[in-house]
Amino acid sequence: MNDYLFVLLALILTIIIEFIVYSIFIKKNYGKLFLYSVLINGFTNPLANLISTYTKIPTALLILEFFVIVVEVFFIKSLLEVKYWKAILISIVANIISWILGYLILIYLL
Repeated sequence: MNDYLFVLLALILTIIIEFIVYSIFIKKNYGKLFLYSVLINGFTNPLANLISTYTKIPTALLILEFFVIVVEVFFIKSLLEVKYWKAILISIVANIISWILGYLILIYLL
């Protein structure tokens, strides 16, 4: 699969999956939550996927995912107007679920 197509597909899957997670936690303003999912993941996902495409060291991928979670905590805290503990929880849950489901879906497609 072309690297750019892979990144685009990963971004679309992540936006949808993380929007669902945001919706489970917040339960209101679904249009805003979708927009925030697009904004947050439009910033973090393409860069993370491009780096991970060219990095084959498992430790580097864990460090990269950690930084994605940290960056997203600040976005979630600001945009969703939640407390830090809830932003941390949302970011961790959203990223774990989107990583696992995205990985399984992309393995199936490849």
